[in-house]
Amino acid sequence: MTMKNKHLLLRLEYKNNILHEIDSAEIQGSISIGRSRNCQWVIPETDTVASGHHAAITFQKGKLCVCDTGSRNGIYIKGQRIQERVLQSGDTISIGDCLLVVEEARENSGKAGFNAIQFLNGASAGQVIKLEKKNYVIGSSPACDLPVMNQLVSQHHAEISVRPDGCWIKDLGSKNGTTVNGNPLKPGTERMLKEADIISFAHVDAKFLDASVNHSQSKLWQNLLIVVVTILVVFAGYYAYQSINPSALDRVRKARKMAARCEFDRAEELIRDSRTSRGAEDCRLRADDLERDVGVWRATLRQWGRAQAALKASNWTEAAYALGAIDASRMDLWSWNDSDAVASRKQAELSKKLLDSYVTLKAAAGNDNLTFDDLRKHLALLESVLKTLSLSKQPEYLGPLHAEAGKLAEAVQTDIRNNDIIEKTLKKLGQRPVDYPAVIGELTLIAKRGAGTVRSRAEKLSLPLIALQKSAEDLRTAEKDLGGMNFKKVIALHLALPPAEQCLLDRHIATIRREQADMAQFLADTARQLEFLFESLKKQGVDTRLETPPQIACFLDADVMKEVFGCDVLQKKLPSRGRTAPAGEYDRLLGIEPFFDFLYSLPLPLDTAVYEDLAFQPEILRFHFTIKSMEGFCLFMGLPKSKNLDNGQLGRYYAFVKSLLEKRDQLVADFLKRPDNTREGLLARGIALFLANPKTLPESVPENYMKALKNYRAPLIKLDSGFSSAEPEQAIQIRDEILRLGIPGDPLVRKMWSKR
Repeated sequence: MTMKNKHLLLRLEYKNNILHEIDSAEIQGSISIGRSRNCQWVIPETDTVASGHHAAITFQKGKLCVCDTGSRNGIYIKGQRIQERVLQSGDTISIGDCLLVVEEARENSGKAGFNAIQFLNGASAGQVIKLEKKNYVIGSSPACDLPVMNQLVSQHHAEISVRPDGCWIKDLGSKNGTTVNGNPLKPGTERMLKEADIISFAHVDAKFLDASVNHSQSKLWQNLLIVVVTILVVFAGYYAYQSINPSALDRVRKARKMAARCEFDRAEELIRDSRTSRGAEDCRLRADDLERDVGVWRATLRQWGRAQAALKASNWTEAAYALGAIDASRMDLWSWNDSDAVASRKQAELSKKLLDSYVTLKAAAGNDNLTFDDLRKHLALLESVLKTLSLSKQPEYLGPLHAEAGKLAEAVQTDIRNNDIIEKTLKKLGQRPVDYPAVIGELTLIAKRGAGTVRSRAEKLSLPLIALQKSAEDLRTAEKDLGGMNFKKVIALHLALPPAEQCLLDRHIATIRREQADMAQFLADTARQLEFLFESLKKQGVDTRLETPPQIACFLDADVMKEVFGCDVLQKKLPSRGRTAPAGEYDRLLGIEPFFDFLYSLPLPLDTAVYEDLAFQPEILRFHFTIKSMEGFCLFMGLPKSKNLDNGQLGRYYAFVKSLLEKRDQLVADFLKRPDNTREGLLARGIALFLANPKTLPESVPENYMKALKNYRAPLIKLDSGFSSAEPEQAIQIRDEILRLGIPGDPLVRKMWSKR
């Protein structure tokens, strides 16, 4: 079926999102498809399978076709790669990771009904507007066909066109955009609307109602009245029945009152009766919960009684077991009432705290592996509980434990005073750098003249300090190796640190060990990062020989740049786009086609994807990647943590890399001074924009360049317009003039280049 009697709807989709959509009747000329920004239908950069110029939709002999335009990965239909195909309804063409879907354009069904939009929010929420005219302009202006009073809606925001094949919507260049089902519309691009599509004008939402779908409303209030009357009748019968026969819920409530008076047997009896009463199934979970709670409360009271008896008899083990079983911190175990249960819980909690702090301090005092700081903490906990007991009347069952805890506190205080002698020596470990020989010598003397716990501690403290002294020397050696760029040696560094448990004897020693471990890790991580950065630069020719790599040197060579600015390739035959080697110095340094694509895409940022179709890598692209690597290296070396690394061979290498970036900066500055009304000046400025750090350039620079390029091309375009009608001799003059002034890669130049 030809295009004359049947329209097709073409839709380009990516990951279930519609990128572009068009009726075949609206296609004029061809539509280019690809990742390049110069394409009419642009594929997202995340589609890495697609090429810059992948495919095109065009008419051939009156038929609408899709064809491959030299892509790397081709186009496919039903798994078969094709070069060209006449499009038919039902076709699904794979273009990269995108799908070109072909459907028959929707025809008017002729059924009764109307197209409409229903506003879902805003001042017009709920309003349904019939679409009876051919065109409707939507906006905040009162003059619009559909006024939308919202500050975020532009005066002329969007337009809906009603046609025989359906309704189409397009954005009129609004400030806050128009979306259909969350997909934004590009200004000027139309999209066909379907039933229930959600259209958003800024933040005002509306639903599209298709003419071919019937829409109706239910009788809500009538149905609601019937439901209300039914509920009232049911509730009346329910309360009448309840007044005659007591429910399971009443029995459960009474059981709860019995439990609050600690009458647990009576409470359990009522719970059992509730299981055969009216509404037992509905109350089953509540009865189960209360039955479980009653059992818990009974067990709590029993264990609390055992704990009091054990405390009075000085049986600390039995008391700890009983108190641990009831857990005074859990409110649910003591919730049978709000009076004596609360008081008992507080007494049990205080008893457990006193017993726990006493047992903990006694164990700590006999543990040589604990520090005196830990001992002080445990003593402080015990003294805190003892102080709390002194503020109120002490229960009789706590008397024995209170006396034992007081004696233990006094003994621990004596040990702590003796330890102060060692603490004065350990304070020196807080100084940097640490004087290891002095501290180790003083601890040795203290161990000789001390006794008991103090001597044992001094001897244990000396052991890790001797090991830390050795590891400190190893770290100093590693720092020197890092400055000498011996990265692998630093990465392989292994410190013989003392065991962590030895260092726990003192916080200063633990801190030193942690600092040394962190420093070793820092040096190893830094060495790995520097090795990675250095290897990346080394592959690009920036190594320890400190010689300027070719991709930079060629841009500093006046003779080479003379060839580039003279566009030497234009003196030769027009090279093939599929060439595998540069066609001249201009091509070697810049790349004929992609460099012009970059120039013409300004002020947009550089997209290196324009070079993907080129079989070789121009020097300017290698220069660009080398700049990125050098900037990453200098950024790392400029971090505060790297401030002590710029010495020795590493410092010299760092200075060399910075000098290369300075050469780049000087090159950019010099090229930006060139006039923008000559071919050489435009090329120099374009190279500067390619190599410059975008953050250092004012936004106006690339914008002004684009204007200058357009102004420069205007006379060439005018010359080209007269080429086809010119006499042969005049046509040759036009061709030579365009080649003399034009930039390689410009379609105008390629056209004339091909005719020479």
